[in-house]
Parts: sequence; C-alpha cells; structure tokens
Amino acid sequence: MSYLNNHAYYYGIIKEYFDSLVNDPRTDFKSLNSLVAKIQEALWNLKMSYAGQQVTVNYSDPMTRLAYLYYYVPAYAMMTDLLWRNYKTTIRSKATEALLSNKPYKIGFFGAGPGSEALAALSSIQSDFLFRKKRRERAEKHFPKRKGGVSSSELFPLKEIGPSLEFRFFDNEKLWEKNRKELVDIAKRLSNSQENSFIFLPTLNAEIDLGLSNFRTTYKDLFDDLDMFHFQYCMNETLASSEIGLITLKNLQTIFTMMKHGSRIVIIDNRDYKKVEERIALFENTLPEGSIKHSFSEPLRGELFEEESDLLDKDGRLVVRGKDDFPLQEYRVPTNEPGKSAKLKRFAKSYINCGILIVEKE
Repeated sequence: MSYLNNHAYYYGIIKEYFDSLVNDPRTDFKSLNSLVAKIQEALWNLKMSYAGQQVTVNYSDPMTRLAYLYYYVPAYAMMTDLLWRNYKTTIRSKATEALLSNKPYKIGFFGAGPGSEALAALSSIQSDFLFRKKRRERAEKHFPKRKGGVSSSELFPLKEIGPSLEFRFFDNEKLWEKNRKELVDIAKRLSNSQENSFIFLPTLNAEIDLGLSNFRTTYKDLFDDLDMFHFQYCMNETLASSEIGLITLKNLQTIFTMMKHGSRIVIIDNRDYKKVEERIALFENTLPEGSIKHSFSEPLRGELFEEESDLLDKDGRLVVRGKDDFPLQEYRVPTNEPGKSAKLKRFAKSYINCGILIVEKE
C-alpha cells in the first residue's frame, strides 16, 4: 500500500479518544474491550442503515455516535486526506498560499458530524505549510534576499500574530459537538508536537438546516466571509431528500451567489447513491461556465493517483487503508452476516466509491 496512506494516524486519534473515555470515572466503560463490546449492536444497525439508497440515522444515541467514530471516521478522514492531496492546486494549496502570505483562511464544514474531514484538513494543511515554509527558508539561505526584499522571518512573526486557520462547523445534530471538539483537540496536539506553524483559531459550532426555506437571512452572517464551503457525505439526507431536496438545491445556489470571489465549494459524497449524483448534476447545471474545476460525475484522477496506482481499485473506488498495522485492529467489528464478528484488521472499511465536486467563484 502507498506510503501516503495515513490510516493508522487517524485510528490513533480514535484510540486516544476512546482511552480518555475509559479513564473517565463518569463513564461506564471499564476497558477498551467493554467499550467496543457495547457499540457492536449500534454499529450493526448503522451499517444496515447505510446499505439502502435512503439513509435515516438517529445520531442522538451516544452508542451510535461512538460506533460511527470507531468504524467510519478513520476511513472518511483518510478519504478526505487523499482527495485534498490529489486535488491540491484547487483545494489545499489555496489554504496554504493564504497562510504563507500571513493571511487568515476560514473553512466551513457543513454536515460536519464528528469532523472527520476537519482532522484530514488540519493534517494536510499543516504538512503542506511546513514543507513549503522550509523550502522557502532553504531557498533564502542559499539565495539571500535582495535589498528591499522580505525574508521568511518577516513573513512568519508567529509569536506575535501569524497566519491563522479557522474552522467553523455546521450540523443539525448538536450532540456531535463534544465528540468533534475532543477529536480536533487531539489532532491539534499531534500537529503542534511537530512544530509551531500557524495559529489555529477557536472553532465556531452552529446548528444549521440546509433545507430551511429562509436560509439566506438566517445564516448569512455565519459564513459570508468563508474561503471554503466543505460538504462531505451529507447530501443523501439533504440534497437527495424527497422532502427538502429542492430547497437544499436552492440554498446551494444561494451559497454560490453570496460567497466572495475566490471562495470554493467542495462536495465529497457517495457515488453509490444515484439520487445524490442526479441532484448534484442539477446544481452543476446552474453554475457559470468555468466555475467547475472538477465535476462530481468525473472519475477520480490526478497526479497522486497516477503515481500511486494502488490508491484506486479497478472500479475506481478510493482505497483508504492497506495491510499495515493500526491502533484498535485487534478489536471486533460485526460482519455483514447477522450475529457474526471479526477483527477490525480484517473488516475495517477499506474502499469508498466517492465523487468530488470542486467549484470556484471567479
């Protein structure tokens, strides 16, 4: 498997979070074994819910949320990680360029749930920022600046102000907020252990309804200054919904209309859901010519996938884990056969049939 796969890193975040629950006297979990055992039924029900074309899940149940963290978050974080690296010129590089120029960059995650995409975004931006910052510093060392030029030390006064990255989370399930905060805090600690690079501002958490009829007037002040609108695996319950789908479509058009020039919309979702593909195609048809940088209907392609061919299977699905060991791999997970389970190392989520839409307002 490609050395670019960080699956073990994301499972490490989940294990650290689960360890904190086990060590918390306020919980009923006496060990990791007991925690994992208690979420098996919820995980089975969750997997069955995702098997159909219409998905309805009650995330207010704490066991359901923990089951989602255990099985889905590492895979979806790895999916985002790989997509951000492959489409770096239209996604990640815009954030890095702003930070390198000592400017703030603000990302809104819509339908954020536990924030798997935020874990990947933070890791991806951090690594790219440090790489490009060090490359610039090496260049200045070997090729001193000309008189009147600006050095890296002047570009990065990190102890004073410094470039800032801000995440804003929008979801209609408020109970995800505590889980999400804990995971992002763990990721921040891990990234800060590498090197101080940019300021990560306190995050905003807000409930949002993508199917609200007065969407613009209700939410405008929350995201009119965003640089990126990131939607991940939330279109089945919103855009593809028989009840609020057309209102959601109108609200996506509203977001494009009101967002500032240079901002981006990124939609990552499941291509197995045909209604999702149909509705995203409708949205694409309303956009100005030249604004679509990658259509949802296009297969995944790019420099990363050409260089690392094992990141895509023969059907074009993203491969989000390899054969390497990872934290929690010896614990159990229900198989697709009722009443049966196996080690996570054998049955952790490995393939995702995802598509990506990237839109820029020029």
